[in-house]
Amino acid sequence: PVSETLNFTLETEPPFTNFSPSAGYAGDEVIVEHDTFGFTDLTRVLFFNNMEAITLSYTTSSMTVTVPPGSMDGAPKIVEEGKDTYEFSTNYVLLSPYIISVTPSSGYPEDEITITGKNLAYASSINFDGVPAEVVSNDNLSTMVVKVPSGSTGVVPITISSYITEPSR
Repeated sequence: PVSETLNFTLETEPPFTNFSPSAGYAGDEVIVEHDTFGFTDLTRVLFFNNMEAITLSYTTSSMTVTVPPGSMDGAPKIVEEGKDTYEFSTNYVLLSPYIISVTPSSGYPEDEITITGKNLAYASSINFDGVPAEVVSNDNLSTMVVKVPSGSTGVVPITISSYITEPSR
């Protein structure tokens, strides 16, 4: 029998080298670095816990995506059409929601106010001095409208509770 030997390089690590930042909010941009993306190779899709990210740009060495609403903590993965799935060994940490502003800044019980912030879709409750507010609408990312509850007067703290548990900082 005739036999020939050819060399084959078996890769031990996926060609995806890094993603950054490693923590953020739904709607934030994340950059994934790669050794050989190719100019028009749009067969690669990044997922955050089975939620498909929106690809904003693609170059020979990176892709920029938006973290989709509904994402949770976990290792992002890249799915290539007709090929393997590559999962990063580092987790993306979704940060807890926070309030940036309240409009108007004063009002009466039952008034509707707009809260602007980050990751508001992950809010489990909004409280005025410990009294729960009724959520009228929530756009899932940056704004929500709530009714001011009865029960307190004067300057009161507005607190937001979350489904997300962040690691210690």
